[in-house]
Amino acid sequence: MLLAVAFALSFMGSVPMTGPLAALVLERAMAGARKSATLIAVSGSLVEGAIAGALATFVPALLAHSAALVRAAGFAGACILLLVGSLLAAAPQALSQLASKNDTFSLRAGFLTTALNPTLLATWTVVVTSLYGQAWLSGGFAQGVSFGVGVALGSFAWFLLVVGAVRRLEAHGIAKYRLPVLRSLGVVLSVAALVLLWRAYANLA
Repeated sequence: MLLAVAFALSFMGSVPMTGPLAALVLERAMAGARKSATLIAVSGSLVEGAIAGALATFVPALLAHSAALVRAAGFAGACILLLVGSLLAAAPQALSQLASKNDTFSLRAGFLTTALNPTLLATWTVVVTSLYGQAWLSGGFAQGVSFGVGVALGSFAWFLLVVGAVRRLEAHGIAKYRLPVLRSLGVVLSVAALVLLWRAYANLA
């Protein structure tokens, strides 16, 4: 049951496509590099699952520090999102320069893009503590593994759908819209980051 809950939460949470990993997967898919996009999604989803699983494992100990952790991670994540969003909005072609040289490069790109995104830490801290408060989660290694696997599978399932959808649209010339789509995504990321920064400031006031 916990694995299914984690899968659903992760899948739905990935739908907005408002993160650095989403931008990278989408760019690679629209460039026709489906294998690269899939490998990036695999490594990124595994890292996200590991983060969520670790938080679920140690949730009882996490409660005492959850508020401070969410604030710090949220602020840092918002700054990174603003940087990435501004870059995409101003120069979307810059992401194309990250074109994968080989499979290892793709895996590393997915790993680093996710591991260096503090927003995920803040998001899953909120989710895990909420589930704990509703008695859906009690912590421990077994539940942590189950939750982490569910999160990883949910995230990867969504990105797999995205890659598949882009492939179906290739016949309609979707590749020519790659830069406008990335630029629009950059604007969305920037606006989301500004909202997060404002909330962080309001919480400190």
